[in-house]
Amino acid sequence: MPTRISTILGVSTAKLEKLGAFDGFVDIDSRFHVDPHLLAASATPELKDARSHFEKHFRQIQKLLNHSKKAGDPFWREAQSRLIFPETKETGLGYSKNDTGGSGIGPDLAARLTALAKQILDAGIDDIEIFELMGLFQENVGADRISDMTVSILLPQLLRFSERVAKTLKVPTVSMQYDGTSFDVPKNTRTRKGLILVPRDVLKTLPVAEDWSDIDRVSSHNASLRRRVNPIIGATWKRATGRSVPKSTLRNTLLKNVELFEELLAKYRGKPKSSYDFVNDPDVQIVWHEITRTLAAAAPFDFTINTPLDPDEIKKVVGAICANFKRLVEDNRLSRLLHSDNGKPRREKAAQLAFFGLADAYCQANDLDVSPEADGGAGPVDFKLSVGYQYRSTVEVKLSTNKDLVKGFEVQLPGYDKAERAFHSTYLVVQMGSNDERIKNLRKGREAALKKQSRVPDLVVVDGRLQKSASKRAR
Repeated sequence: MPTRISTILGVSTAKLEKLGAFDGFVDIDSRFHVDPHLLAASATPELKDARSHFEKHFRQIQKLLNHSKKAGDPFWREAQSRLIFPETKETGLGYSKNDTGGSGIGPDLAARLTALAKQILDAGIDDIEIFELMGLFQENVGADRISDMTVSILLPQLLRFSERVAKTLKVPTVSMQYDGTSFDVPKNTRTRKGLILVPRDVLKTLPVAEDWSDIDRVSSHNASLRRRVNPIIGATWKRATGRSVPKSTLRNTLLKNVELFEELLAKYRGKPKSSYDFVNDPDVQIVWHEITRTLAAAAPFDFTINTPLDPDEIKKVVGAICANFKRLVEDNRLSRLLHSDNGKPRREKAAQLAFFGLADAYCQANDLDVSPEADGGAGPVDFKLSVGYQYRSTVEVKLSTNKDLVKGFEVQLPGYDKAERAFHSTYLVVQMGSNDERIKNLRKGREAALKKQSRVPDLVVVDGRLQKSASKRAR
């Protein structure tokens, strides 16, 4: 069950927010990252010198690489060692799939980053910002890893911040050691380990891939920077990149055009230093939890579960959860969570979080285990509902606007089922806008599949479009 830090500490969200602390989840990652671009603008006392501390770390790396004569020499190896950053999972940030563990930057990736940093320095570019933008040039580096890097460098400051908040709120603490210094940080009463709190004013939401073919959007600031670079490079850039931009293409293009590289860095430095809007929560990264809990309580799970559970019973439970989700969305209560205040549909993640919140609430009440975005090796499936190890049912939630809607049904979900060893799966489509033809093709594809094979995913279509109230529709 997703549990927020405030619940674990026994304080209100308002008290944490008043002290500037992020009230994240202790058992699933929040889609936020620490943005180094925001450090200089932070009002958190402990982060007063954070930007200079951050820059000092990379100035030392640059100095080492400038002295390096060849790859693998002592200067090179020392620079590489300083580019290894483990993920600090106690913060509850990041992009992991089913808990708060992540990947950080290990030795292999650090080696590639060292070679890239040396290449950029040899081109005459020594701006510190290149380390913030490594996700733009290096494969397998995204905003989550840049965040891990930043948190690792600033760990003493974050520990001092956590200690001050704990002392102010008078919550239970546990001692955490760093470089010979002990810090009394908030205690996670479930794990008995420490919690490292993060100031809200250095956080932004992580980019989210809308579909499988667009996964490179998850990397760092790639999409936003690409939009800035397009007008500079013009048609040549468009011809070079096509549908998807290989990072090697961008890297080589910029290294051959140092003036362009400098202009890109200047645009990055000039971008607004604005953190995530926690008050309005435009990406529903926080409010989904409260709303779905409230709706689940108001619309209890009206279904009798027979025990012991068998495959047929699990199918009925999953079907009932999907039916409740469909009813709540189409009754125009939950559909508002799927749209911004101006009526524009939110990204697909909003629908996935809404379903997960309801499913988790219902499963908790019935002693069922639900795992968000479980990853069995073939990529992430949005939800896996299971009882023990034997009975597993997967649910994939997609918007009808997803251009790979049919492909996801025909190719991706069966692959996920195999990885998760699921005996049953459901493809839940939330219709947003006029996509009748796409949904019609999806239904035809499923009917055709049923004629060829005995087992295909169930299909549930939910009308997520905003509707007029019942009284207005009757006029």
